[in-house]
Amino acid sequence: MDAPEGDLTVCTLGPMTNLAMAMTMEPRIIKRIREVVLMGGGYFEGGNATPAAEYNIYVDPYAAHKVFESGVPLTMAPIDCTYTALTTPEWLQSLRATGKRAAIEAANLADFYRKYGDHKFPTEGRPIHDACVMGYLLAPEIYEQKQCNVTIETSSPETIGMTLVDWWHVTGKPRNCNVLRRIDPDPFFSLMLNCIATLP
Repeated sequence: MDAPEGDLTVCTLGPMTNLAMAMTMEPRIIKRIREVVLMGGGYFEGGNATPAAEYNIYVDPYAAHKVFESGVPLTMAPIDCTYTALTTPEWLQSLRATGKRAAIEAANLADFYRKYGDHKFPTEGRPIHDACVMGYLLAPEIYEQKQCNVTIETSSPETIGMTLVDWWHVTGKPRNCNVLRRIDPDPFFSLMLNCIATLP
């Protein structure tokens, strides 16, 4: 509440329960938010928690609905985007080669996920989901993006939590979300390497 109107950028990397609750308890914070950048949702890729829904939205679709209907500017990094940011063994080795403790630990964490995480990918690469939010804030030009209308399904038991992205603008509804489609991986991973390498 101490922030001027339009001053705050809020990044959500999980379900949006806390943000929706804050908007409900103190609606005046909404005008203080310049943008919400979220990791969540999916459209052409479908879902990863259910056939229709991505995990972060599926866990609390009512919170997501609240945020999407709040009128704040939104940028969504769905799994369609994050699935194009695949860590490779070679990139993890470049992290370790910096000799920095933070980089080595980050490589170890990512390597664990690469070995034991989601194995739907035909290569050794695994997505680095949450970093796509920070990457967008640092270098939005390396993302393919499009303004769309996005609504959150909250009623159907089979599709609850689905992010309904009007990619082709067939409904004529107002475009309320900047949707990230894919990322240019080379500059993205160079940026991540340079940022992580600055840490001790």
